[in-house]
Amino acid sequence: MGLATPEMGSKALVVCVTTIGDLLLATPLIQALYDVLGRKVDVLTNRSSAPVLKGNPNVEFVYIWEDVCGKDIAGEKWCNIMEYVNIYSVRSPASLVAKLASCEGRWHFVPNPFYEEVKFFDRALRFFSHRYRRRVHRELHIVERMLSMVGLERKDIGKYRLQMCGEVLPDWIFDKLEYLELPIVGLHLAGSQQIRKLRPEILIELVQSFPANWVLIGGPAESKVADRIMSMVSGPIDVTGRLNLNQCYSLIERLDICVAPDSLIMHMAAAACVPLVALMGNELEELYGPYKGSKHNRVIHRHAECSPCKLKECRKFDGYSCVQDINAKEIAGSLSEIWNGILEDRRNS
Repeated sequence: MGLATPEMGSKALVVCVTTIGDLLLATPLIQALYDVLGRKVDVLTNRSSAPVLKGNPNVEFVYIWEDVCGKDIAGEKWCNIMEYVNIYSVRSPASLVAKLASCEGRWHFVPNPFYEEVKFFDRALRFFSHRYRRRVHRELHIVERMLSMVGLERKDIGKYRLQMCGEVLPDWIFDKLEYLELPIVGLHLAGSQQIRKLRPEILIELVQSFPANWVLIGGPAESKVADRIMSMVSGPIDVTGRLNLNQCYSLIERLDICVAPDSLIMHMAAAACVPLVALMGNELEELYGPYKGSKHNRVIHRHAECSPCKLKECRKFDGYSCVQDINAKEIAGSLSEIWNGILEDRRNS
């Protein structure tokens, strides 16, 4: 177990069976492995995350976790795993990591150094100051930490970016996005965790206060929030629950600006290099914020004394935790700065 530069031509498996966002953040690692090994990489992930890899030129085969979990990890039916020389665990259930690590000697197993570190620090760090917690986590993005799993130094990782491919959008969206004078701004209505969500009242005020062609983005669970906004403001385009993951990426590519909390949509906007207003809550932007992306990106973060933390729901601040006091006026100000910068670039091009 440990970090080492893999040998050219050896076979590698990347394991990521947690969130869709984690797999998207692992795409630079997959690209780096392809470059180092000189061959495509296989990936083990869950079914909901697999669309992230659609069209990825660095991936050969995708194993679906739900189809193989529960089978003997050393058996022949388990993805022919014995063929792999290098296994890179991006973020996986502890039971799977333990099984992989127990077979050390059969292959070179490399766990994500940050998550191994977090297991030890997370519980203890809540008793220390915000400044100390930031110092322990260090200003090194999670993508850069994953790239260190391949043995790359920080100076060699600049060319690697998040990767994703889109899919053809429905005609009705094209019709709505044509011949628009105001900027097209995507608004992600929620994240998967309550602790990172903005209150609907703030979202409504934002849409009312900043002149734009607003596109409301989210899954089926966000449809009620979208309906509430549509009842208060005329004009937004509601796509909540109507697009698959790859279509959503294609839509993001067509935006002028995107507003999103710390979420998959935020990372998709960074992958598409779309200017972004990122609303960070309980995590550090240095660690989990937008990776590379547009030069116009803005990050709004309150740096609450209790952050960073790994909670999914917080009883402070009426349940909305450290994002609750990010107001519409502040977000609109960032949007104006970004839009002015975009117009300046267009005039100078």
